Amino acid sequence: MKDTFLLSELYLRGIEVLKIKILIALLFLFTGLLNLFNKIQIISPRAYIFISLSYFLLLALSYFIFLKLKKENYYTFLIISFILDGLFVTTILYVSGGIESITFILYFLYLLLFSFFGLRRSLYYILFFYILLYLGEIFSETFGVIPHFYSSHIYPPEFIYNPRLVSLRCLPVAGYMILYTLLLDKSISFFTRTERKMELLVESTIFLTRGIGDRDKILKELIKTAVRITGADSASIMVKENGEWRFILWENIEDDVVKKVEEEMKSSLPANIREIEETKKTLYYPDTREVPAWIRESKSPVRSYIGVPIIIGDEVIAIINIDSWKPNKFTQSDIRIAETLARFAEVVMEKHSLFERLDALKKEAEELAIRDYLTGLYNRRELERILSYEISKSIRYKSSFQLMMIDLDEFKSINDRFGHPEGDRVLKKFAEILKESVRKTDLVFRYGGDEFIVFIPGDDKMAVDKILKRIRDRFNKEFKIYIEELSFGFSFGYLVFPDDVGDVKDESEAMKLALKRVDEFLYYRKRRKT
Repeated sequence: MKDTFLLSELYLRGIEVLKIKILIALLFLFTGLLNLFNKIQIISPRAYIFISLSYFLLLALSYFIFLKLKKENYYTFLIISFILDGLFVTTILYVSGGIESITFILYFLYLLLFSFFGLRRSLYYILFFYILLYLGEIFSETFGVIPHFYSSHIYPPEFIYNPRLVSLRCLPVAGYMILYTLLLDKSISFFTRTERKMELLVESTIFLTRGIGDRDKILKELIKTAVRITGADSASIMVKENGEWRFILWENIEDDVVKKVEEEMKSSLPANIREIEETKKTLYYPDTREVPAWIRESKSPVRSYIGVPIIIGDEVIAIINIDSWKPNKFTQSDIRIAETLARFAEVVMEKHSLFERLDALKKEAEELAIRDYLTGLYNRRELERILSYEISKSIRYKSSFQLMMIDLDEFKSINDRFGHPEGDRVLKKFAEILKESVRKTDLVFRYGGDEFIVFIPGDDKMAVDKILKRIRDRFNKEFKIYIEELSFGFSFGYLVFPDDVGDVKDESEAMKLALKRVDEFLYYRKRRKT
């Protein structure tokens, strides 16, 4: 993976290196102009100008070839380019007389040596030392402190002993040393920065992996990682819900900016979101000012933008946005890093979605276990669980509750005359009537067959009367025909716990006794009807 990042980065960094090379070539041509105006003497002016112009052509040709190359050939071309650079530059320095000093040659050897170890600060120490040393040699020759062995065969004596000409002679060489140092520093900086990005990415991935299961925590850390590695000013994650895009997490963005952008997106979807959603590919804007549909916000002056889709299945469900307030901020490796983080986010969100589905299935299974399959009411198993808890609470805190048992009269006649499917319909409809008639705090259970139980907190008998009235009104309206033809109806019995059960300390015995008593009260009323 590391090589992939470096190859992608070389494409963009080559342009920056070219700028420094052009400055070096301009320095050589400037030296040639000084010669034309007799400000500095060059051994072979024609050869010097010819080689300098050739160097320009080499740079142009290198740039053109570099654009056309395949990524796997970048390294080979880079090595060849540096060798040709060295040959041209060395020739230029030779014909200008600059390479006459042994310190100048040693400077490049030591500079290259330290650059291999990535010691950027040392490059400038070496530069400062050798410029002083080089100038010291030249002026020592000028004032006769040391023999002018290196200079006498190139420059005439009147030039060597002319301080003004000597200073002009030193300027091009010192300038080249500075620019060459900057070039090496740029290269070291690039490789060091890329390597550091990879280290941060690996460290962050390990950290993020440890948090699998907590989606929001992982995604929050993910956008912080994106900001830290790419050097962005802000980052965010958007998701699409019910056909609309909204932010779920953001870093270094003010809340009111997020709200404003969300409001504007409702009326007009930005070009970047549309393009990412349509192409399902990473989008990079070097400068957002060139994008007409970009939403501009004064508190968030985004200039460079990376947008990476998070795709599950074949649908873009989310987008990672990485922003910078500087144009042309991001490199190819930054884009690759963003894509890597997006792939990780895909895994996180897919796992989260799976966990949600499993959790929903678990809850559904738990719900099915406590619900009656036909009516959807709580079943007898759940009744016993709730009664056990409420009885325990009643014994401990001296609280009360009421139980109402309801049984359908002549229900068997409906099954016999119209069949069991119609009997099932009646049961489901009666269950609906019960749910519509009770309060939010009450619970309805199917006890078995055509028997139902309503749990009513407290000991307010008026509450029971109101519930019974609502049940009776709805029942008479819904089953009017069956009431007239089959004498269809319902009977009920109810009790107040613990008043109608007595002082029973054992919870299990108390529950059995409560269910037995309410059943007795029900059949007492049923017998009175007949």
